[in-house]
Amino acid sequence: MPKKYKKKSSKKINNSNIITDSFYWVKNIILNPATVTKNDMEYRDFFKKLIILSIIPGVLSSVISYYTNNLLLFTLIIPLSIIFSIIAPIIFSAIAHFFGKVLFRIVNGNYKKTYNSYAYSYSIYLLTYWIPFIGPIISSIWSLFIGIHAVSNQHKVSKLRALVFLMLPVIIIISIFSLIFTIYFTTLSDEYGKESFENIIKSEILKEGNYENEVLENDIDYNYNYNERKY
Repeated sequence: MPKKYKKKSSKKINNSNIITDSFYWVKNIILNPATVTKNDMEYRDFFKKLIILSIIPGVLSSVISYYTNNLLLFTLIIPLSIIFSIIAPIIFSAIAHFFGKVLFRIVNGNYKKTYNSYAYSYSIYLLTYWIPFIGPIISSIWSLFIGIHAVSNQHKVSKLRALVFLMLPVIIIISIFSLIFTIYFTTLSDEYGKESFENIIKSEILKEGNYENEVLENDIDYNYNYNERKY
């Protein structure tokens, strides 16, 4: 009997399944955030889904840039959108974890839990940020809502603690920048005020000097006229 050779199974990546799965995933986040945000995934799985979700808003943003004659943004928006879909959740979650876990102990979970929360939240941000005028407002509020559910589920804390955890780094960073700008403009205004004060004094001195010169010239003219009349 001839030998039967088994065919080697080759696992092919189906791109259409990745795209469909990504949008199905974000649809479930929108419809059922309290349940879906409990799930944990590998970093690479989050990366794939966020990249897919970033492409369509990137294309729409580039179209808007093209029709507004912003050619530089038109050429950069898609690659930038893909890059930020990867690095933005990493950076924001690192900042939040530093303030919320390391400094203030609002949560007890590890960094991966914080990253998961921000990845779920950022997926919603990608859907709406590109809309002109109202996009950033809608995306910020909506992603905050999803983020509260995600942090609460991932770190096993109350929704109030989750809200504090998400808002704390924003408040601290805004306070730091406000303090820096206040110090800068106070110093600048003090220097300007000092300079103005010095200019005023110099002006007064010049005026006084001019006045003395005028008095002296008047005295000389008077004496000259007096002597002429005398002789």
